[in-house]
Amino acid sequence: MIELEQIKQLEKRTEDNPEGLAFYSAQCCWWTHRPTDLGRTMIPPQIPCCPHCGSVLYQADAEKFIQSAEDNPAHYGPHGLKAFAAAHHINGQKCKRSWTDYKVED
Repeated sequence: MIELEQIKQLEKRTEDNPEGLAFYSAQCCWWTHRPTDLGRTMIPPQIPCCPHCGSVLYQADAEKFIQSAEDNPAHYGPHGLKAFAAAHHINGQKCKRSWTDYKVED
């Protein structure tokens, strides 16, 4: 599993994400900073969504989004930032509705 420090080192501003945005789900814990990870809703106009559950997404500056998580680790349940990192698309887990559903080693 890739950890939060490694995620922070990944390039946030890319050709397909010049604004350096993070995309995060409205109804589950899934998030990413890579537009290529996004799903699309089945109903036109096919807006970006969680590729697992189809939840619509919010977006925020990726660096500020990660900093907010680091400032509030208790929000992510008993595993804190490890659960937050586990929910990133790059870690390959299906989305979960609760941070406590992420099984990570402390």
